[in-house]
Amino acid sequence: MDKAKKNDTIHAAADRMAANYKSSQIPMYGDALRMPNRNAVIEIIRDCQKLIFPVYYGDRDLLKLPPEQYSALLMEHIHEKLTRQITLTMPECDENCDRAYEIGTAFIERIPAIQELLLKDLSANFEGDPAAYSKEEVLLSYPGMFAIFIYRIAHELYENKVAMIPRMMSEYAHSQTGIDINPGAKIGEYFFIDHGTGVVVGETTIIGDNVKLYQGATLGALSPAGMATNPNVRRHPKVGNNVVIYANSTLLGGATEIGDNVVVGGNAFLTSSVEPDTIVSVKNPEMTFRGKHRKVILAEGAHVRLRTMRREDLDELYALLSDEAVMRWLEPPFSRAQTEDFLERAGLSEPPLVYAAENAEGEFLGYAIYHDYDEHSREIGWVLKPAFWHKGCADEMTVLLTALARREGKDAVIECVPEQTVSAHIARRHGFSYEGRADSCDIYRLRCEK
Repeated sequence: MDKAKKNDTIHAAADRMAANYKSSQIPMYGDALRMPNRNAVIEIIRDCQKLIFPVYYGDRDLLKLPPEQYSALLMEHIHEKLTRQITLTMPECDENCDRAYEIGTAFIERIPAIQELLLKDLSANFEGDPAAYSKEEVLLSYPGMFAIFIYRIAHELYENKVAMIPRMMSEYAHSQTGIDINPGAKIGEYFFIDHGTGVVVGETTIIGDNVKLYQGATLGALSPAGMATNPNVRRHPKVGNNVVIYANSTLLGGATEIGDNVVVGGNAFLTSSVEPDTIVSVKNPEMTFRGKHRKVILAEGAHVRLRTMRREDLDELYALLSDEAVMRWLEPPFSRAQTEDFLERAGLSEPPLVYAAENAEGEFLGYAIYHDYDEHSREIGWVLKPAFWHKGCADEMTVLLTALARREGKDAVIECVPEQTVSAHIARRHGFSYEGRADSCDIYRLRCEK
């Protein structure tokens, strides 16, 4: 190898690098900058975990101390570490910066309130996920809960106008969970992120209480070319209370406001506001799979898929319709012959009157009712295995079926006997109004907005 050529190459490249250093608009060479340390910031997060959830993250020896002493000791550690890192974000301050000390003290004062918020978030995550068997499981293993934990801490520092550190915290959460929550977002109580991967919440987003986001949901900004960033202008959506935003939905822009009690179906794209008590859905293309069996998907949500019945469903259907608990308010339990007749008349008819309901793994959950009620309406309903009661399946099926009826420009109707209080409750929760009684059944109607 020609060493002279190598040396010439190095010198030429070094000269270009030196020129780049000089011309850059950010410091590139000279005295090392005072900047917060990433590892120290992560240590603060972990100390906050030990303080807020001591049994799960705390040192066992320290847990032998009285709780007041334990808390005070950790608060002292957090204050010292945090103040030091905040000072590093303030070039004008020395090591004894009063402003950094005050911010650290204000943060410590807010920790009990942050803990109270996190306990509500923990309840929302546990109660909102039928797959969660304990709050401990949620706290120790759910990425959404971890991301929310860090957001609550980072947001407090953001509100105190701390530079860099809140974003370092949120990006640490992002790297660990795939969930990107800007610390500037304002998020209410009982916040739940299910699954979480790919969730994005922008800086000026406002989220109300009891909101649930699924994987891939984005609350982002519109970014037309040349638009200047103004931190005082909301660039991201505002979401009301009791809202569910399903997987891979995108909501963009500061003018986009989502009202209370709204359900945004999967894969929706919104740049305009949605009135309260509305279901937003995207029309699914009909999917047909050809092979040994023909299967047509009527509708598909995050956890429930509705498809046409097959003769192979007979055993599962018989197990469902012969169950006394299932048939309590319907009819006497079916025999196998009655089940075969029902499958032929209702499931395999053209068009079908009922559709099989299954989960993402293909497990048979029960069936959905979807057929003409009158000229202007579709009757909807559900019959589920007891193992899937009170797990959100009926709610998701109601969302899917109501959306289908609305796309057809028809009302949705739910019929149930007065004793079916759960069905009535679900109907009212999804905006259905009581219309009266016919043939000993209560009738609930959701009118299609035309």
